[in-house]
Amino acid sequence: MTGRTTAGRGVNGLATSGRGVHGYASTGIGVYAAAGTSGKPFHAAGRVSFKTAGWATIAAGTKSKVVTPGVDLTPASLVLVTLMGNPGTTVYLHRVAANVTADTFTVYLTANATAATRFAWFVIG
Repeated sequence: MTGRTTAGRGVNGLATSGRGVHGYASTGIGVYAAAGTSGKPFHAAGRVSFKTAGWATIAAGTKSKVVTPGVDLTPASLVLVTLMGNPGTTVYLHRVAANVTADTFTVYLTANATAATRFAWFVIG
């Protein structure tokens, strides 16, 4: 299927339930979006979800948490982490270390958390 227009939508997908548009490739790219310098290749109106994102919790009294994201990690993978709570007055996010052999990453704090601290993570690439 090819869609083309000089204005409006080139391709439209609509579903009452399920997927309005689905792309799949066993190798390569299932869906590709591009834009010129003044355009946007992707715009979502509403919540989005990614298989490569989630959350975990660093337990009180510990300073790290190993996460298995369920996707292959490579040396080029970016792992973004945001603390969603307060681990303690002088405790901060220290670093994130990826283990590409085990397909895990570890989130480290500067000291033991004084309270269980939830964090969100997102793996890109």
